Amino acid sequence: MQKLVSVIVPIYHGQMYMPGLIRQLEEAAKETTDYNVELLFVNDDPDMPIGAVPESILTDIRVIQTDKNRGIHGARVRGLSYCRGDFVLFLDQDDTIHKKYLTRQLALIGDADAVVCNVMHDGHMYYDVDRSLEHVITRESMLFEQCMILSPGQVLIRKASISDIWKENIMRVTGADDWLLWICMLCEGKKIVANNEVLFEHKLHYSNTSTDSIRMAESENEVVEIVGRCGLLKGQELEMLAGAAENVQRKRMRDNEKCKRMFRVLSDWMTARENHRYISDYLKTRQLYRVAIYGYGHFGKHLLAELQNEGMKVSYIVDRNARYIDTDIVLKTPEDDLEKVDVFIIAVLKGKNTIAVEQNIQDRVDAKIFWLTDIISEMIS
Repeated sequence: MQKLVSVIVPIYHGQMYMPGLIRQLEEAAKETTDYNVELLFVNDDPDMPIGAVPESILTDIRVIQTDKNRGIHGARVRGLSYCRGDFVLFLDQDDTIHKKYLTRQLALIGDADAVVCNVMHDGHMYYDVDRSLEHVITRESMLFEQCMILSPGQVLIRKASISDIWKENIMRVTGADDWLLWICMLCEGKKIVANNEVLFEHKLHYSNTSTDSIRMAESENEVVEIVGRCGLLKGQELEMLAGAAENVQRKRMRDNEKCKRMFRVLSDWMTARENHRYISDYLKTRQLYRVAIYGYGHFGKHLLAELQNEGMKVSYIVDRNARYIDTDIVLKTPEDDLEKVDVFIIAVLKGKNTIAVEQNIQDRVDAKIFWLTDIISEMIS
């Protein structure tokens, strides 16, 4: 008898995503001959029933209607009670998986209880020189540093290995139920293995719970409360878990302040463009034509696009995580040989952690060096 993978997708005002999810899973199902795939859509809005779904090559597609809103944790657990698979994949309604997702995850899970794949996030592989996938799935990292699994969609799980504590303690506050699941499994001695293949794309929207700092803090604190109440951790280890949650919340506050600064820069940049002031013109008036960019984050991507749209050539981009970035432009690390250019534009915020970048470039290559933020400030002054 052929074995089965169950894919559980909570749906909340997301019926527009369902055809795309079906297509993705059809492609993934075609790649594996050893398993069939069942897809369970768990409707979490009693006021918006989901109608018939398209016919599909998948073994079974079912819609589980709801009598009340349970939140994503409750919807996942409800779907779990209906599924028949040996393995379970929890997807969000707007997730994207690679067509090789199932076959590669199944091939690598071995005797483990779960396998976690690498993920593409904002054009970068999420795990890089600062955070290896092998490290972030360890018990010590997950419990006492922070949850670095971006989405349950990265994880294929043996159904029998899913913790009863996670199933029986539905969280009141949405946001960190996946962290609770990994903590439960690791505290129960379950084995989680890494798959460094990029098989999943994480999409961050302004409406995501993870962007709501207050709600995420409440959810993380609830995780600590459940772990303590259920006796998964005690004493010093429970204190360390609470400390990790506090550290994450402080880091999120610092990140929020950084985002405010970035918003101000991007707003000024748009103001300059609205007044027909372009970085390409700024450089051309100074007879600077061969450009290199330091940093391929939000600023670097927008800068590259603007310069290319204005017909300027970018010789290369320098980023410390160059080997983890997927793009057609030439990428180098700060340690690589850097060819001579007319100008280096540093496309990151100035700060105590980045000010050394300018000196490093001066030591490595003969070129004028500008900070993007300084260029934008000059253009709107």
